[in-house]
Amino acid sequence: MSAWKNGRMRVIVASNVLCAAAFAARMLPVRAEPEGVLGQHMALLDRNAKAFAARNGEALANDLTEDYVRLGLLGGRKSRNQELAELQRLFQRAGHPREASQATRLTVTGGDATHPTVATTLVQTKRSADVAGADGKPHAMTWETVDTEERILTPTGWKCRKRVELKNRISRDGGPYLPDPSPDAVSAREAIQRAYDDLARACNAGDENALRAMLPAAFQGRQIDGPTLTAAQWITEVERRRKEAWTSDASYAITGISVDTQRAIVGCQRTLLRQTPDKEGVIRTIRETDSSRDTWEKTPRGWSLQKSEALLEERDIVQPVVASGWD
Repeated sequence: MSAWKNGRMRVIVASNVLCAAAFAARMLPVRAEPEGVLGQHMALLDRNAKAFAARNGEALANDLTEDYVRLGLLGGRKSRNQELAELQRLFQRAGHPREASQATRLTVTGGDATHPTVATTLVQTKRSADVAGADGKPHAMTWETVDTEERILTPTGWKCRKRVELKNRISRDGGPYLPDPSPDAVSAREAIQRAYDDLARACNAGDENALRAMLPAAFQGRQIDGPTLTAAQWITEVERRRKEAWTSDASYAITGISVDTQRAIVGCQRTLLRQTPDKEGVIRTIRETDSSRDTWEKTPRGWSLQKSEALLEERDIVQPVVASGWD
């Protein structure tokens, strides 16, 4: 286990390549101690996964403080009672519920290395269940989320008092799914997805003129651990990264949307496949998956991207393990 100490704050990192807006320092891969503080939180996540699979709402309720709150990706807010009621509705409709979670990073304050009083954890969770739809048929549902969890040490053990969503992607029968959108949200989603597709084509082609026409002068691109970029700076950064790669292919997918007349808050996942040579000259394919909260405004010319706030960055190397005809 490795830790960085700053006053009474310590940061402990597990072995994943993942960066989130909740943490300022970049991650480094380290070994997690099974008896250490990160191990304690992994045990908590395992306990909650078993409770979810058993539809044990009482156990899940006992994990939350009375003032617990969840802040959603699109800005929504759920209290303890609202989240528990939502779980009960799911349990009534779901078959074969399953959950798997991983603590990727943890910051502790107070106490000592094994007995902190406050802990904030970056948690990746995947849930699945067969859920009856409006058609009366069961559908295979999956929920992939990344949250920051803030826990406090109480006389009866660790309890979660706050979760902040950084990623929330829902699939139904293997395809992307947005739950029960309103007609306005459907119309906005289709138009904004077309705008995202145009943005991806311009980025992939290095068409700076098209990008300048798409982004308003007041556009803000908020980075996780860097300055907020203007439209011109954002375009320059996109072009710099495109030129340094052998090939670069970006795509955007909407994972959630909230529409209020002329304004839309959008959960977006950008997937970027980049092929670049390493130090030995071997071409590596890297998949970058970034989650953001984007603000769009409806103008006479259509939907315009006003602000993009980066929340989460994930990286993995796409590498074939075995291939016929190769030693």
